[in-house]
Amino acid sequence: METPRLALRWTLWATLTLSGKRLGSVVTLNGTTSSDPDNGPGPLTFSWTKASGPAVSLSGATTAKPTFTPTVVGKYVFNLIVNDGLNNSVPASVTITVPKLGDIDLDGDVDLLDLAKIAVMANKNASGPNDLRDLNGDGKINLPDLRMFPTLCTRPLCLPVKH
Repeated sequence: METPRLALRWTLWATLTLSGKRLGSVVTLNGTTSSDPDNGPGPLTFSWTKASGPAVSLSGATTAKPTFTPTVVGKYVFNLIVNDGLNNSVPASVTITVPKLGDIDLDGDVDLLDLAKIAVMANKNASGPNDLRDLNGDGKINLPDLRMFPTLCTRPLCLPVKH
C-alpha cells in the first residue's frame, strides 16, 4: 500500500520572504492553499510553529490562517505542517521581515534613499496598513511623514544639506 503524500501548493509561496510588514501591525500567515491529492482519510489540520526570530505570540496556531503582531524589528520564521488524518506534510516555511521604522528599501539603514521613496509619494494615500512610507501610520504619505524622517536617520549626513 502506497503512503499518500500531501501536496502543498502553498509551499511555493511559503518559501518566499515577505518583507515590509509594519511594526505593530497584525500579520496573517496563510496556509489555505494546502491540499491533499487523495482527500483523506480526514480533513486537513494545521500546525504552525515559530522556527526563529523575536519572541511573539501566535494566535490560532492550529488554524489555516494564524496571526501575530510583531513588537520587535527582525525576521520572523514560521513553519507549517499539514496533516490529512494519517500523514504529516513536509514542513513549509515563511519568513516575515519587520524593518525599523523609516527603512523603506529594507537595506538596514534609514537614509536619503528611503527619504526619496517617501518624497515621491507625498500627498498620496498609503497603500494599506503595512505601507512603510506612511511613517506615522495615519493612512497618508504627507508632510508629517517627511518631518518625522530626520528623527529616524541612521546614517551620517542622511539629510539634505541646505545651501
